[in-house]
Amino acid sequence: MKSEEAWRPLVGELPPPARGEVHLVRARIAHAGADEAHEAFFRGALTGAEKARADRLIDPRRAREWSAARASLRHILAAAVGGACDPLSLRFSAGPHKKPYLITDPSGAAHHLRFNLSHSGVWALVAITSQDELGVDVEYRDLERPTPALARYAFSRDEYARWEALCEEEQKLAFYRLWTRKEAYIKALGMGLHLDLKSFDLSHEEDAPRLLEARHEGAPEAIAFESFMVDGRHQGALAICRDALERISSWEWSPGSDNE
Repeated sequence: MKSEEAWRPLVGELPPPARGEVHLVRARIAHAGADEAHEAFFRGALTGAEKARADRLIDPRRAREWSAARASLRHILAAAVGGACDPLSLRFSAGPHKKPYLITDPSGAAHHLRFNLSHSGVWALVAITSQDELGVDVEYRDLERPTPALARYAFSRDEYARWEALCEEEQKLAFYRLWTRKEAYIKALGMGLHLDLKSFDLSHEEDAPRLLEARHEGAPEAIAFESFMVDGRHQGALAICRDALERISSWEWSPGSDNE
């Protein structure tokens, strides 16, 4: 997961993840040469409700990226479900704070696969595992962007003090490591922005990311993290509710690859 070469092409079905294994799949959602046929491919994998949601977005670029990310999710999950699954046949329900999950029959029974989606810049990132709740985040790493105000907003008092003590160059890198870990953490817990970002402390160091303290209800009994680069300019993070992350398998999905 330390280099771009680690991402293997996803062609056909995605192997079932073993317990404790996570499939990370990146999908390019913004192309310099994208044309109407390219956008139509993604729109064709969306339900009517999903198309309507995309159309409500005022910014056309954001609408295209949301559509591409959602369609990529459907195609990637179809590859994980297997059996020549039609992406449009997948049905979702949602938890108390709107975290989506797969359902497998009219009774609403949950599928054993757990997944999470994030997108930023040119990439969508999908994490898939078996049974354990997880969260994933990707952010475009703009090293020219001033970050102190965002750090004061998102980091706890202790996180901010440790971050502020770093040199300016390391602050820029540590900011995105910590920001993505915090986003992945709240998504793994299924709380989203209902959880105060300052109610828990995470480490910012590159190696051995970990939860230092949780001061909120519903704190996980166990959680493991991983930080990685999706490419040279996009920072990613993964959080999974278990004692240890046994293995990460990294893949890249492209339009049409599930049909080859």
